[in-house]
Amino acid sequence: MLGTAAMTQVFVLNMCYDVPVKILSFHLLLIAVILLIPYLRRLSDVMIFNRRVEPTQRVSLVTRKWPKRILAGLAVVYGLFVVGGNAYGGYTGYMSLARVTGKRPPLYGIWNVDEYTVDGTVRPALLTDDSRWQKVLFQNEGSSTIKPMAGPNQGYSMKLDMDKKTMDFGKAADKAWKANLTFERPDNDTITMTGQWDGHNVIAKLKRFDESKFLLTNRGFHWISETPFNR
Repeated sequence: MLGTAAMTQVFVLNMCYDVPVKILSFHLLLIAVILLIPYLRRLSDVMIFNRRVEPTQRVSLVTRKWPKRILAGLAVVYGLFVVGGNAYGGYTGYMSLARVTGKRPPLYGIWNVDEYTVDGTVRPALLTDDSRWQKVLFQNEGSSTIKPMAGPNQGYSMKLDMDKKTMDFGKAADKAWKANLTFERPDNDTITMTGQWDGHNVIAKLKRFDESKFLLTNRGFHWISETPFNR
């Protein structure tokens, strides 16, 4: 009953908000309903019609002792397999993520593109311009993300040389695509990137975004709220 109620809510949310696990949530809901079907009459008597219901008579599939022991042993082995498999998968996933995110790149952070120049022309920050940079994100070593003014984020591989002040960009989907930029960092909160990008001379002036402004990090915890925060 709890599984059916919970998965109904999950499935409806996935359908209404286009969450990409619709098939899995539907399968889980279907399994819960199938397991619930044999008890529908008894549940209706108790919860709807206020009728007396006798205890369920469980019939064993096997009656001899050794088949029961074999089945019990198989259930224990399968349970250990499921628990062990999930524990191992979680551990390896955690270690893989720790190797990627454990070391921050030297330019780590979110950088707003205050000024973006292409072939000597300053591109205004128009929300309809899908080629003008809005933000540059350096989160993991060896990669970077560029958020344009319009359209989805663009991920790139990046080889950073702090001594030579160079950035070598690449695309996983297009091995032939390359971009080589130089950069200057006059202070900790400013970066100027210069070079060739998609056949054009670009200059991007970046300013560090203050991550303390994120509501998730500065809101804090409030056990009691006198008024709704979103109003």
